[in-house]
Amino acid sequence: MEISESMKNNITFNDFIVPLKETQILIPDIGPAILLDVLNENLFSNKNIDFSRIELLRNGFTLRYNDSVYFVVSELSRYVEFLTSNNFKINKISNICPINFHILNNKLTDSDNVYKNIYDKLFDFRNYILKNSPELIEYYWPSFFKGVVTNFVPEPMMMILLFKRPSGKSLLMNIIEINDRIILLSQDKVNEVLEKTDEDRIKISDNELYSYIVENWTEIINMDDEKDYIVNNLSQVIGSVDMAKFIFESKVNKDKYIININDLNQVINFSSNKSKKEYIEYFCDNYPKLYESKDSIFLNFEGFNKYLLNLNPLQLKSFEDKEQVNEMYYNITNALVECYERLYKYQKI
Repeated sequence: MEISESMKNNITFNDFIVPLKETQILIPDIGPAILLDVLNENLFSNKNIDFSRIELLRNGFTLRYNDSVYFVVSELSRYVEFLTSNNFKINKISNICPINFHILNNKLTDSDNVYKNIYDKLFDFRNYILKNSPELIEYYWPSFFKGVVTNFVPEPMMMILLFKRPSGKSLLMNIIEINDRIILLSQDKVNEVLEKTDEDRIKISDNELYSYIVENWTEIINMDDEKDYIVNNLSQVIGSVDMAKFIFESKVNKDKYIININDLNQVINFSSNKSKKEYIEYFCDNYPKLYESKDSIFLNFEGFNKYLLNLNPLQLKSFEDKEQVNEMYYNITNALVECYERLYKYQKI
């Protein structure tokens, strides 16, 4: 694994501490300080590390202030050097992921670094994001790695990383070692991949696994805005963003007449203009509460449903045209149900 020059130049002690400034306070006669737990979580992806806190206090790195343990920001460089040279040994993979620590002490690519294979995959995924979905990089690894270890199993090795976002649900990634191969997995693909045979699993490339993570993260981010999420999924089903917006707004405001009947007629293959006119008259006569006539006829959500469901195949050019409408209606309702199910799970987790 090679760290690019741009990355080497970006990740300095100063650049590492700047993103944490919002959590800093000014302690009289000391200067800027940050909670020790916050610092360690950013250095090691876990606030709890196996090193004596008494030693840190004794060596002037920390102090107790307002019933909390704070780290003196100006001591960051000395702290990294102190841990590196004072028996803070990282000689096995555990419940930490010390990428930022190893970058700052220049040990990231050492051949004897037990995390090297994990770092290889994480950095490779970083390059994949930069190439394919650069908007995700701010949550993953902008100037420094942002993952936090939430779960760890030593044998077989499995680690779950959480990537916090300023708002909305956090993003998750699984790191698993299978048959001496380190793989990165989307949270929703873990069982599917693990249930495959060794032969089938080998056929799955890293890029394919990366794409699953990106798809999962993108969907989670999109679910922050319910309307955008549902409209996007509906538009993929019916091929029209405008119609998807009308259907969504109509469902949310069921008593409002939002859907223009002329837009619906664009996807209905009537046998003739006469047949179309007769069906519109039939619908209006039988469902006077489901539409409103302005410069055109507008349907509410129930009207939208019944306008499609009551179509007579004899008024269309062929039975296949009725089947196409039925399929479109099924796909729309199915997409709505799936969207709301996912949004429900998203809000519950």
